[in-house]
Amino acid sequence: MEAHHTEEYISFTYQFGPTEVRKLETNPTWDLPVVAHQILSGLDHGELARRLNRPWNLINVQPSVCAAVDLPSLAFRPQDQVLKAIIQLYRYNMSRALDERVRLDQSPVAYIPLKCTVEINKNWHTEPLYTKHPLAGDVSCHAYPYTGLPRFAPLADAGLLVMTAEAFLSDVNGVEDPLISELNDLWEADEIDEYSRLFRMPPPSPSLPDPSFVEEARTIRTKKRKQAGEDSSRPSKRIRAAPLQPPKRSSQSTAKASGVACSPPSRFQDHSDHFNPTPPKRKRVDTQPQACPQVKRAKESPCIGPSPARTVYTRSSKAKGMVKTEAILRPGRVR
Repeated sequence: MEAHHTEEYISFTYQFGPTEVRKLETNPTWDLPVVAHQILSGLDHGELARRLNRPWNLINVQPSVCAAVDLPSLAFRPQDQVLKAIIQLYRYNMSRALDERVRLDQSPVAYIPLKCTVEINKNWHTEPLYTKHPLAGDVSCHAYPYTGLPRFAPLADAGLLVMTAEAFLSDVNGVEDPLISELNDLWEADEIDEYSRLFRMPPPSPSLPDPSFVEEARTIRTKKRKQAGEDSSRPSKRIRAAPLQPPKRSSQSTAKASGVACSPPSRFQDHSDHFNPTPPKRKRVDTQPQACPQVKRAKESPCIGPSPARTVYTRSSKAKGMVKTEAILRPGRVR
């Protein structure tokens, strides 16, 4: 099984260390192939400029390879299967409006695994190349014509890799590549001239709010925060509300509402509203006959037995008069 080599596993020296980042494209409005690629690959106006620092436009290479990438004297060329799929997408989007195009990252191109060949400047063919196995870590040396080089799978966008490979093969090495030549013809097609003028212009910057409005809004927020801090520092006063008492309903009003006759209210009705749950203290009864209350005998029940005598409290002046009368009728007792 072939190991998955990414771009950091190739170097011009035997040593492999930390990688450095390089951009594939730096100016989205200067070069015609770059402008045409944005139109034919379904990108929005200004999207490439916003995503220049995203991973899809970056490659991570060894420090010895950075200079070759910048010249350019080294490029990663995608396989023919990817180039043919990109050409087919270009032909489909060429005759369609901007809002009807198919994006490259949503087309079958995005699902094809990359297997790029490394293209080297012919003036550097005397230099050996070194590759590192991603799993075993073994380092191998390769000399021209580099037949033993593995295929590489950079993490960048396939369309951007094609453009850098085209610039290197056409301008530097002067190699005739049929698929690259077909891409050049599509980039220079007259059907995209109108859109090319639009994409060569920088995208409109988003409208910014008035600075005075921003300063006023900031001042209002600061005042609100200060007021909120002062309110939280002051202790809040509790307002005691009077306990709600249920409405009193007399027996007369209840009887009138229900239409049922009832007995007149008891004379102790007024005292029941001020009922005290604690039992009242018993009055001390004097030993004198006139102060003793009249005690009634409890009736004995033949079935249940004698019931305990009830405690009778002093009632009113009527009871006192009965005691005096009893004392008069019994002359033997002292009054």
